Amino acid sequence: PAYTGIERDELISASRQIRDYFNNDDEFITISVVQGGILVPSLYNSREVLHMKDVKGLVKGVYWTQWLTGAYMATFSVIGLVSARRRFLARLGRHVGLGGTATIGLVLVVGLASLIGFERLFLAFHLVSFSNDLWQLDPRRDYLIAMFPEGFFFDATIWTAGSTVAEAAVLALVGLVLPRWLPRKGQRAA
Repeated sequence: PAYTGIERDELISASRQIRDYFNNDDEFITISVVQGGILVPSLYNSREVLHMKDVKGLVKGVYWTQWLTGAYMATFSVIGLVSARRRFLARLGRHVGLGGTATIGLVLVVGLASLIGFERLFLAFHLVSFSNDLWQLDPRRDYLIAMFPEGFFFDATIWTAGSTVAEAAVLALVGLVLPRWLPRKGQRAA
């Protein structure tokens, strides 16, 4: 609030509007806040708006990737269970465990890279993810970067990495525990 001149409640409202934008069909974002007692109907300039359109494209790509991989895993599981029944559970457990373990390894590498040189990783991400320079914003005149400085993205990266490792650890444990719960060849299920 001290830096932007926008009250905390209005900044929270702006954040909510951004989240809503990522989940609606609007092509361009419009952030409306009250600043100094005056309604500002469009807080972000055209450069920021166009960058947010690019970011929304990335977010939608992540949503689609998540949906497709989930559909693949569900289809794989259903086909395996229908065709091999209980025998498939041990195989499914191994695949889930390997997936969890691989995810932990990948996230730990990215997490360590973030801790060692987040600025370089952040720059590389932007260079790979965007085909323009709209992401190069100036906090002295661009509210988007003033509201969400690099430290915000560092914290978000570490939180996401930690959450992902926790979820992947659960999957890795499934791979260890499930085969022990299943009857071995020649044994009958209770």
